[in-house]
Order: sequence, then C-alpha cells, then structure tokens
Amino acid sequence: MNEAVKLLKERALQQKSEIMANYDAGSQHFANENFSEAVSLFEKGISIGDTSKILRYKLAISYYNTGQYDQALPILEELVDDTHFPQAKELLARIIIKLDMVGQRLEQLKLLKGAMEKKEAQDHITLAIADYYYLNQADAAGDIELIASALSLRPAEPRYLEILINYHANQGKVDEVINLCLDFPWDCHSPETVSIWAQTYNSIREVNETAIKVYARALQDDPGKTDIRVALGEALISGGAYDRALEVVTDGLAIEGEIRLQHLLALIYSLTDQIESAIAAFQKLMKMDNFESYIAKSVIYRQLSNCFMRMNRLDLALSQLILSDRSKATLEQLYRLGDLFYQKGDIEKALACLEEIYASDVNFKDVSQKIKEWEKRI
Repeated sequence: MNEAVKLLKERALQQKSEIMANYDAGSQHFANENFSEAVSLFEKGISIGDTSKILRYKLAISYYNTGQYDQALPILEELVDDTHFPQAKELLARIIIKLDMVGQRLEQLKLLKGAMEKKEAQDHITLAIADYYYLNQADAAGDIELIASALSLRPAEPRYLEILINYHANQGKVDEVINLCLDFPWDCHSPETVSIWAQTYNSIREVNETAIKVYARALQDDPGKTDIRVALGEALISGGAYDRALEVVTDGLAIEGEIRLQHLLALIYSLTDQIESAIAAFQKLMKMDNFESYIAKSVIYRQLSNCFMRMNRLDLALSQLILSDRSKATLEQLYRLGDLFYQKGDIEKALACLEEIYASDVNFKDVSQKIKEWEKRI
C-alpha cells in the first residue's frame, strides 16, 4: 500500500516537473515572440494537465499573434473579468473586431471600451463601431455621439461625416449639416458628403457662393443630378452669372430634356435680352409633357406676353394675356399693356385691356375711372 502511494506521489511530482518545464519553455518562446512555438508548448501543457490561468492567458495571446482568433476568443472570454489579466479586455475587443463580429457584439464592445484605461484601445473600438455603422448602413441614431468621437479622431475621414450629416439631415437639422460640412476639409469630402451638402443647401434654396461651389462639385461627381443642376442654375441666375448659368442648363438639357431646365433656359434668354430665343424656349416648354406639374400655364402666358411687350409686339402680348388666368399678376400686366396701347394712340386696344381687368375686378386700381375717360376719346 505504501509503495502505491509512493508511486503516485512520484508520478505527481514528475507531472508537475514536466508541466513546469513545459511552461518555462513555452514562456521563453513567448518572451522571444516565437508565438508559433509557444502555441505548441502551451497546447501540450494543457494536454498534460496544466490548468493554470496564466498558461491559458499566454496561449490566448499566442493564438492572437498567430492569427488564430477563433481559438483565442473563448479563452479571453473566460479571463476577461479577471483583474490579473487586464490585457484580456483589449485583446477580446480586437478579436471581435477582426472576426467581423461588431454587429453581433455591439453592446459587449461598448462595455469593454468603458472598462479600458488605455485611450488607444478605446479609440480602436470607437473607430471599429463607426466603421460597422458605415459599412452596414445601420441606424447609428443611438450612437451618434460615438460617431462624432470617431470624426474627431479622424477629422478627414468622410465616412464618419457622412453618417453624422445623414443623421442630422433626417432630423431636419439643416444648420448642423451645413456647419459640419463647412468644418470638414474641402479636399477630403467624398461624392456622398458633397451630395448631402448640396441637397441640404437646395432644401433652403441657398444661392450664396459656397452653395454654388458645392452644387458645382456635386454635379461634377454626378452630372445626372437634375435637382442640383436646377439649384446651380437658379443660384447663378440670382448672382447675375448668366453665361455660366446658360452653360450649366444647356449641358443638362443635352443629358435630359427636363421641364425645369427648359424653363431656366427661357428665363436666361429673357434676362439677357435674347427675346426671340426666350419666346422659342417658352413655346417649347409648353409642348413638353406634363409641364404644368412644374409651372402653371398662366405663368408662361404672362412671361410670353412680357417678351412680346419688350419687342413692341403689343397685339401678341395681349393675345397671351387673354389666355392667362385673372390673378393679380395678370391684371397688373394687362394694366401696363393698356398704358402702352394708349401711348401708341390705339385707344380701342387700350380699352380692351382695361375691360378684361374690369370683368374680373371692378375695383382694380383706377380702371373704372380710366375706362370712362378713355371712352370719351374714341
């Protein structure tokens, strides 16, 4: 019996000695960063009965450094809350990121980040979560401050800006979108961020120099953005840059015969005293399908009438106003046309203008009195 106990003790001592020798050899390779050899020896240690946490911890690190993330993961999850192994949290987070498990373990990653002391490790998680939201087009509303932190860490990274401005745009926070875009380096903007910026400016009908620059770059990235082309055309017209506006509009019409662009073309010709070209453009507009979904026919009639008045073709001007509605704008134009006829000595046509007004609004300006006076001169 004593011999058996003695033999067991000897075997236990031998096993312990073997375990210690194996651990020391593995640790030596570990210290020398020979991680493949360390893995072999640490795995052998487990097979011969080494149950120490320190061996498993070193094995996990060796797995990590040899790219065997799946093997390291369960070990680090066992040790992550053990204060003896503070690096376990950082390694676990890095492995979750490397295994593309951010979406599955989002809350766990945020907890790990909060438990870390090293800013570098925290920042690594912040950027990984932000990348996850961007690459998966996931809803980042709950982590918008984290995205803002990612942008502060990478102030020239457009993907983080895109997430932020998309969020603020969806919230209707125009000022936030514009300010973020203005603060971001111009040369680092992506086509996506410029597009959102341009759409935001367009939503408030902005026509300043910065808006023009943004519209132009958005069109350079995607010439087919008709909404932005129209916005750029309107902004250029507002600033009196008619030549450039004409170029923008005609380029767009070459891509697509769009109603809004055709209307802008007519306006540019009118504003630059190319009256016959303006008339032709307005007439072409009225032949386009569904043009009234954009602009009322009565408005075009008034604009055509104005062109004819500028050409001193007063009969044609009156014919267009007869076809128009009887809004205040039309009555004002009839009143002005009546004065022009009167100045030419055509009292009958002048009265015809005033009578059109009178039939719609007897109290319009001094129409009633003028009709009485002019009738006496026939």
